Amino acid sequence: MATTETLRSISVGLEAIDEKKAQLRRAFEELQAHSSLIPSSSSSTSSFTNLKWADIDSYFTSLQSGLQAKFALLKSAKPVPEGPQPPPQPESAANIKSGSATSEPLPPQPESKAKRKASLSVPEPVPSAGPVPVRPELKSFCEKMDSFGLRDFLLARPRERAVIRDELADAWKHARDPAMLVVDAMQGITGDGSSGGVADVTGLRRVSVALLEALMRAKVEIGAQVKEKAMAIAVEWNRNIAAGVSSEGDDDGLEKLCFLQLVATFGLVENDLFNMNDLVEYAVAIARHRQAVDLCRVIGFGDRICDVITKLISGGKILVAVKFIFQFEQTEKFPPVPLLRGCISETKKIGQKARRTGGRSGKNFRQSWVMLCFKCSSSLGDDGPKNNMLM
Repeated sequence: MATTETLRSISVGLEAIDEKKAQLRRAFEELQAHSSLIPSSSSSTSSFTNLKWADIDSYFTSLQSGLQAKFALLKSAKPVPEGPQPPPQPESAANIKSGSATSEPLPPQPESKAKRKASLSVPEPVPSAGPVPVRPELKSFCEKMDSFGLRDFLLARPRERAVIRDELADAWKHARDPAMLVVDAMQGITGDGSSGGVADVTGLRRVSVALLEALMRAKVEIGAQVKEKAMAIAVEWNRNIAAGVSSEGDDDGLEKLCFLQLVATFGLVENDLFNMNDLVEYAVAIARHRQAVDLCRVIGFGDRICDVITKLISGGKILVAVKFIFQFEQTEKFPPVPLLRGCISETKKIGQKARRTGGRSGKNFRQSWVMLCFKCSSSLGDDGPKNNMLM
């Protein structure tokens, strides 16, 4: 278990994340300012030029939320007292026999020494932290079926959403109909003007993703009435997305992520209400998000996952494509080694061209990109493009 000093150190590190993200954003914007040095002819190069800060921010925000959730679990465990603790004094045989305090204690037996040595050399297993205890507010919202209260509670706590999402697993037990609670909280999600009192539609969508994900994880029973209500929302929403009514400013694919999470959580794809070509496009748009692979599995893309991978490759999203290739076991159809080699070759050219103009940002970009490719290829065994990779 963690000591108080360890918890304090972790807390300081987590508090520094926002500052580090700000530094990363400045570096990214500097790279973007030198984008004219990057040739636009190859797909692997376009993976940089197509990259947006929203993609990077979404990735690191996901990591940050996960770390904060684990830290909350760690804090809930009983901390180990700091400093050495005095060992228990062995009770003498004389004291045991007669109760006299003047008797000399017997020397410890060899077995006792061995046991003490073993207890020092082998740490005791740390017990599991167990389910995250639910805070009273969440329990109250669920008991009262207060969907707007639950929604506003999450809207006001963007940095705690990952922790709250884990707490909801226990909170759902106090709700008469958890699925209906979530659907009602999503009022205004389609972006058609009926915001349900929420001006921040983007924030509402982030909250809805957390609620839907928690609902799907809990595997609660979904009744026919609430499923029909979710289906009506999804059909209208899909129509708005196709018409471009609600996708303005959706550069990071958040709207499509929330839509696919709704479809997956309520099993709406079974009714063949949606064109699979549209779902493929949505999957490509959200591919960089943490939930993308799981959503594609739950929805059941089948052979159409190859279309997703093909579009990722043609769009220059090589490393994301490689992730999908391995997750869906498509290495025979899409050999990852040539894809990674292409990334490395192009980044070498970019770095060399940037150095000739005197820019360090191009060199740093090349090193970072090549190291990322190296990490991907490390799982490929002897077939990976490791030889002379950094030359």
